Amino acid sequence: MNQRVELFRSKTQLEAYTTAEAPNSKDTKQFQVSQTKETFVGRELELSQIKKLFNANDGIIECAIIGAAGLGKSQLATEYIIRNQNEMYSEVVWLHAEQNDLTVDQMRIYLETCYKIKFDKKEENKKSVITKRFYQTLGNVVGGRSKSIKKHCIIFDSADNMEQLVEYLPDSSSYPTLKVDILITSRYKK
Repeated sequence: MNQRVELFRSKTQLEAYTTAEAPNSKDTKQFQVSQTKETFVGRELELSQIKKLFNANDGIIECAIIGAAGLGKSQLATEYIIRNQNEMYSEVVWLHAEQNDLTVDQMRIYLETCYKIKFDKKEENKKSVITKRFYQTLGNVVGGRSKSIKKHCIIFDSADNMEQLVEYLPDSSSYPTLKVDILITSRYKK
């Protein structure tokens, strides 16, 4: 198990570094978003429903794509991002949520790689500290330093447990300047 976790962290760090340094990401920063465009047919209704929901958002909103294994939930989320990232988002962050404990590691790696934020040894394993810094940073980028009026999109892909995922979701009272669309894919309603 530990070896798998270390391999996953190494892969995540490599993807983050590649994304942060990619020359074609001048207008939109991406983190772990697949650019492999497979043949995508249909699902226009679902894509337009997600876009309509997110177009109306000027704060924090979540949308869940739920279904059995192999139905294309992640492909639908990828296609949504490919079609809409340039128009709607300044940053897209794809978090692999199949193992709840690794979600915070990905947030930390994202902050360290894309924003050069360092955590001291006491903080680097604290879920609440890293999650708070993650959303504060995103809130400051749109609401503060950046002149961009685009918002962020965060994808929590393959969430095993929706109840555990709640601890990673922001609320508007804690992050009033945050403008984010959150897309969750999961096989589980609960």
